[in-house]
Amino acid sequence: MKEMTPLNQEANVLIVDDVSSNLVLLSEMVEQAGYVARPVISVKQAIKAIEVCAPQLILLDVSMPDISGVEFCRMLKKRWDTKNIPIIFISALDSTMDKMKGFEAGAVDYISKPFEFEEVTMRISTHMRLCMLQRELQSQNDRLQRLLKQQMDSLTKNQNALLLLLTEILCMHFSGFRERIKKVSTNAKILALSLQFSNDFRDCIDNDFVQCIELTSMVQDIGLLGVPDEIVYKQEKLTREEEKIFQLHTSTNLAGIEELSKKKKNDKYMRMAMEIAKYHHEEYDGSGYPEGLQGEEIPVAARLVAIVDRFEKLQQGYRQEKKYTREESIEQIKALGGTKFDPKMVAVFVKISNQLK
Repeated sequence: MKEMTPLNQEANVLIVDDVSSNLVLLSEMVEQAGYVARPVISVKQAIKAIEVCAPQLILLDVSMPDISGVEFCRMLKKRWDTKNIPIIFISALDSTMDKMKGFEAGAVDYISKPFEFEEVTMRISTHMRLCMLQRELQSQNDRLQRLLKQQMDSLTKNQNALLLLLTEILCMHFSGFRERIKKVSTNAKILALSLQFSNDFRDCIDNDFVQCIELTSMVQDIGLLGVPDEIVYKQEKLTREEEKIFQLHTSTNLAGIEELSKKKKNDKYMRMAMEIAKYHHEEYDGSGYPEGLQGEEIPVAARLVAIVDRFEKLQQGYRQEKKYTREESIEQIKALGGTKFDPKMVAVFVKISNQLK
């Protein structure tokens, strides 16, 4: 069956009966009720008529010669474009069993022969009114869904703009951060895409997660804006006091963004951004900060970003004796699986490391 054309302005009723006299009589009744009658003498003609213009209601004889009315009804109810068209069976058979078969097939009503004019017109009018009300309700629901989608898209764009603004502030304040942030973001997305296909993470990493982490990973160090520049830029190992100050970037310095995250607790971007900014220094064995979380207590996004962030820092030589090569950095990450990093994530990281930037 081809795709149906849009509905006519006039409400029309398709009448399917292999007896010509019944078609004439039912057509008169339909027109008397104020609707357009479209009589056809076979299921084949009915299919063509539906393709030309979808009816608002179908009167269908149960005992058709080419295919039974019950079977044709089942066929129509299986199709997305015809399943909501109400069908009234017409038949000389009036047993409860026959009616049950019709209702089970998807019919909304049953008219027995011989036809009574008032009964037929009343049933047609009743179901046409119900059909119109349902279509109006569906149209309202569709409009509501479109409005909701527009609002959600607008909120997402605004939220994305806020995160991008925070990223830009971070990059403007700290020279040299832009390239690292870009690489961490790209690699976070690549690793997330790969983890989607892992049995261990397919239930918690979906397409929304992948989209979110590409953006939210950029603001992992937003708390550094509250740390003195000389500590942030220091290449040597920090003193104990300096380390305490540095660690504030995952706790005290996040008060503002944490408050914003609470106000927008249903916003997936802000929630993930907060999780990453706060917990990306937690370590799998519980030796990290700020809360000493371990294993799966650490949010998935924070565990993931911790790996790709360290991968980039190893190659930059950040606060270490030397810059590691790409291959050496991969081996370093591999060696830290189970202590600093989630070992299951590390296993996937190693497998797809040739794809990383």
